[in-house]
Amino acid sequence: AVEAVAEGGAPGRSGRAPGAGAHRPPGVPVPCRARAAERAGVVQPVLIQVGLTGRTGQGGVAPAAAAALLYRVAQLPALRARGLMTIAPPVDDPEEARPVFASLRALRDRLQARHGLALPELSMGMSGDFEAAVWLSHHD
Repeated sequence: AVEAVAEGGAPGRSGRAPGAGAHRPPGVPVPCRARAAERAGVVQPVLIQVGLTGRTGQGGVAPAAAAALLYRVAQLPALRARGLMTIAPPVDDPEEARPVFASLRALRDRLQARHGLALPELSMGMSGDFEAAVWLSHHD
């Protein structure tokens, strides 16, 4: 399963890998996740949670800090960054969440282009807005 990691223990939601069971613990701080993976003798795939809405308590790193956290994770042999994740604010119309998802995709694309990072996974969308998230993850 893919875990969510957060800087400084910010709360988060874990991503779901295909075939994964229940959601994993929320946004575990990077050092804690790395130590746990090392003890278990595994390389843990992780998603970096990015806070794009400015909502209090949402968690995640600021978009400007995402590259630094990705490089930090890359220095830890027990963690492997697989992509980014975010949570849109609750909205009545799922289309209102589309700009948040588009921002995450654009950030991922910039990180890949500027820093040569491979970030194949985006985790975005909840049950009320997943269709907009799926569409944006597959279209320009």
